[in-house]
Amino acid sequence: LVSSGLYSDLRIRPHHDTVEPLVKTLRGDGTPDGVCPGLRVTRAELPYPYSTTERYKHSTVEDALEILQQCPHLETLVRPGVFERGTLPTGDGLRYDFPAPIIPLPSLRRLEWWHSDEASRTGGINSLVAVLRSAPNLEVLAIGGHMRFYSPAPRDPIRLPKLSVLCLRHRMNVMFIRQICGW
Repeated sequence: LVSSGLYSDLRIRPHHDTVEPLVKTLRGDGTPDGVCPGLRVTRAELPYPYSTTERYKHSTVEDALEILQQCPHLETLVRPGVFERGTLPTGDGLRYDFPAPIIPLPSLRRLEWWHSDEASRTGGINSLVAVLRSAPNLEVLAIGGHMRFYSPAPRDPIRLPKLSVLCLRHRMNVMFIRQICGW
């Protein structure tokens, strides 16, 4: 009974040497009952410092996505910002040099997103547009952030047929709101 709630809320902070054991645990490798704890994960928090794209050493974004892939029933994804719960700022020695991959997020219903210019330019899991496109069943979108660099509206419109709640959080600048209106 207690173990059923043990893995429901996952905070992703991969270290290269801990990713493989965590992935095996989420997959259920070696569990006597064969239950996959990854099936219980409904909420995950992925701070930007844990989705960098440095290629001269192992990239944390690959580790983070490998962990997320073990969570097929993920309903809520949180990308916290600098101002939330002691998260490290994105820009203090963090590297976003190469494109970031994305995975399908078909069960995602809620996305809490804090924009990071530096990270978003890599696309994939670091890009709001890419995540929205990979989450066709999104119902709640809470976004915030301060956009410094305007990027043109995507060629293909973003379609969110099930979106019923849009929450614009504090500390958003006009440029970011304009970007959203362009969708």
